[in-house]
Amino acid sequence: SGREAFRKHGFELPRERDFPTGRELVDEYLSPLLHILRKSGRCHVHLNTEVISVGRGALLKTESLNGTDFLMPENKPMCGELRCNTPFRLLVCQEGKECYYDQFDCVADCSGVYCPENANWSGMGGLPALNERRLRSTGRLWTTIPDLLGADRSRFLGRRTLLVGSGLSASTVLAGIEQLHKFDGATHVLWVTRGQEATPHSIDFAALHGQNCWHAAISALHEISSRASQGHVPGVKHFAGGAVREIENSENGFWVVLEQAGCSTPVTEHFDEYVSCVGYRPNASLYEELQVDQCYALQAPKALASTLLSRNKNILKQIYLGAGLLTNPEPGFFILGHKAYGRHSAFLLKAGHEQVKAVLSLMADFLNTGVSEGG
Repeated sequence: SGREAFRKHGFELPRERDFPTGRELVDEYLSPLLHILRKSGRCHVHLNTEVISVGRGALLKTESLNGTDFLMPENKPMCGELRCNTPFRLLVCQEGKECYYDQFDCVADCSGVYCPENANWSGMGGLPALNERRLRSTGRLWTTIPDLLGADRSRFLGRRTLLVGSGLSASTVLAGIEQLHKFDGATHVLWVTRGQEATPHSIDFAALHGQNCWHAAISALHEISSRASQGHVPGVKHFAGGAVREIENSENGFWVVLEQAGCSTPVTEHFDEYVSCVGYRPNASLYEELQVDQCYALQAPKALASTLLSRNKNILKQIYLGAGLLTNPEPGFFILGHKAYGRHSAFLLKAGHEQVKAVLSLMADFLNTGVSEGG
């Protein structure tokens, strides 16, 4: 296990009750783990490499359904084996050069959802606002959380920002704006939310008992969103029941047209920065040539998605739900981590760790039998 490997190589394990940032997770866990894997001689790590697409030998998506001989192609010499016995083939881009990697028995897609390209659109109904597609392609719009108190401070200090979204990410931006406003009173944000009330995920704070780091961090985010929606955060104005209709680039920022429930006339205002915190979706193009059964709502593996939708929405009650929910019709292919939750935002690293443990066992079964449980 990872714990045993850390102890064996003299690395200190992060404390289980810590609440690490992304950088801390890389420095304290992933970097040491990379060192261990490279020394093992049994693992090849390819950095600066992107997987573009995954296929199953010469089989097309419509052939050998569910790994069986149903719709198995005839008179196709390159398709001699059932899907469950045909190795995966990966198209990858490594440092700008494309190539194929072959002969994989199992593939786990742990590529996540948090990146600018996977961000949801900020217009009404999830559609792009007018001109949003063009402006996003230039990199001018923020679709991930900016480092307001660090590297990106100068972009927001003393300037006016439009913030769209009502989750914990938006609350994180509000917290940064509140701090910047203390240094420069010209720092302002117009906070646009769909709802009249703007409170992030439902949280059972009793479940945080004894977890001081969680309690402090999440309580602070809830507290600032509550104060901001009531007009009690200097520099923050709440635009409730609103939606972005149009964004137009200007010489020194953006003109944004906003619609609001109950108002027949749109509002047009100017901003220096535009931050969209409206969630993310999985990039399904990686496995579009595989037989993956996806939920029409969450864009997550169907079995897991239906369970997530029916469970309590409290983020801290998201628990590991069983290995059977991680399988799909494509034998030996697994989607893990936040990407397994699709558009559902209540994902915790703890659930991801449990998924990995379960799938390693499923992979061992598949390699021994050629059949994965439920797939």
